[in-house]
Amino acid sequence: MGPTPTAPVTTGAEPGGTGGTDPATASAPAGIPQAFEGKWRGHIAPTVGLLTSEYDIEIELKSGKPSGRWKEPANSCEGTLRLTAASGSALRFRLEDVPQCVPGDVVLTRKGDALAYRHTDDLGLFAYEGTLTRDS
Repeated sequence: MGPTPTAPVTTGAEPGGTGGTDPATASAPAGIPQAFEGKWRGHIAPTVGLLTSEYDIEIELKSGKPSGRWKEPANSCEGTLRLTAASGSALRFRLEDVPQCVPGDVVLTRKGDALAYRHTDDLGLFAYEGTLTRDS
């Protein structure tokens, strides 16, 4: 089994761990905050050079909703991002309903006009990181 939903997470988004509250220990809000709304795109890469590839992904988040959509177009993967926790500048989601891809936890952290993205699988075997920008 993978980590429990309340297990602490290191987002890697802030050098030295400085910054806001860990989204893993914050409570889940009623919905996605306005600051995160939009269609986001970016390139993600594995943090360890295993036999995994780099990918382009797309995320769609709507303010007030309890979940968003996640896509990896190159592999025809689509799934649901279910909001599980939030803190001032970070949201934690459960990536699920992805039969063609790997489920896990996704943390999005606001970095100015962009989002730092981190996806970890349930077994802790890999992590993907990247930067997402909002579509105009």
